[in-house]
Amino acid sequence: MAEWPKRVASYAIDYIAPFLAVFIVGTIFGILSDVLGLIVFLLGFIAAFAFAIYTSYLGGQTGQSIGKQQVGLRLVRESDGQPIGGGLGIGRYFLHIIDGFCFIGYLWPLWDEKKQTFADKILTTVVLDEGTRR
Repeated sequence: MAEWPKRVASYAIDYIAPFLAVFIVGTIFGILSDVLGLIVFLLGFIAAFAFAIYTSYLGGQTGQSIGKQQVGLRLVRESDGQPIGGGLGIGRYFLHIIDGFCFIGYLWPLWDEKKQTFADKILTTVVLDEGTRR
């Protein structure tokens, strides 16, 4: 099972980095022009959200999002070790909202035997460590 630091690194690559980039670019344009900054920020946010949905779909379809590929993790069904499919990958993205409540769901893998978040438990998925790939 995947250790928590690798899961955090994968999440940062998949979701935090794109939204942070949008925030930085939007802030720069916002300083230069209020209207242009708002437009750039909104378009960037939409693009980052679309990227998050895409990477969630990819992670479900193949078992590896971009972040998971970089750190050597794979998302699979607990029952048969196969990818969960694109639709459930997107569903898992939204189920992570539950994990976000007080961050307890994101911290749960630290002491859980199967190292699952609440979203993983609901969908009966596990994240496996396959070693670092580049």
